Amino acid sequence: MKTSPFDRCLEIAAFNRSPLFQVSRLFPREKRRLFLASYAAMRLVDDLVDEQFLVQSDPEGVLAASVHGQVECWRQQACDAAHGMFQSTETAYEPRVFEALNLTVGYSNLGEWPWNALAASMKADIDGQPMETWGDFLTYSEGATVAPATVFVYILASRFQKGVFKTPESPGF
Repeated sequence: MKTSPFDRCLEIAAFNRSPLFQVSRLFPREKRRLFLASYAAMRLVDDLVDEQFLVQSDPEGVLAASVHGQVECWRQQACDAAHGMFQSTETAYEPRVFEALNLTVGYSNLGEWPWNALAASMKADIDGQPMETWGDFLTYSEGATVAPATVFVYILASRFQKGVFKTPESPGF
């Protein structure tokens, strides 16, 4: 039996039963699919860094280089999907999630900014970049906190009409 790309997204989103996931169950079908794809994609990169890298000892930096490459792959796939242009390949990172992102974010005016910003913060975690100044903290927070919040607010504000998600104003990133 062939499964939908959204089945994988649902599996990822439901895993920790976050309050956002619980709220998303009240969304109409298309917004729920947009949420599931976006949340699953963001969860993938966050869990990759937090649960597969930061908990490991990596004195030689071998794991850091590998995870850095995976985050870059994630970023490129997310940006491709934001334009409805993700193509699954043998080396794709979690292709079902990005197929779902392609089918939702790819039909929106959300753009690349949240995906680029989140990837930059994840790379900062991998690189062990210190937050020595207020500016360092704000730069990191923009990707780690503001970008995911922006996606969720976009989902709340968007309207699905004629096969496309739109907000009253362009997000303007």
